[in-house]
Amino acid sequence: MLTALAAAILSALPAPSGHIYAALATQGCTADQYAQILGALSDTGLVMLDGQVIRITEEGEGYRLLASGG
Repeated sequence: MLTALAAAILSALPAPSGHIYAALATQGCTADQYAQILGALSDTGLVMLDGQVIRITEEGEGYRLLASGG
């Protein structure tokens, strides 16, 4: 499930952080959970925050392709 969540987020990037949070909030994600998810994606080097925009890294692109089976 976490792999699918990470792949879904990565496939939507680049995007404003608020837009990603709003999309996850409609599925019941809290602000604290979102901060943990974003922190984990950032700590593992899959994304980087550029101001308020979340951008996928080269490593993130590879993970997205691997997770999507493509």
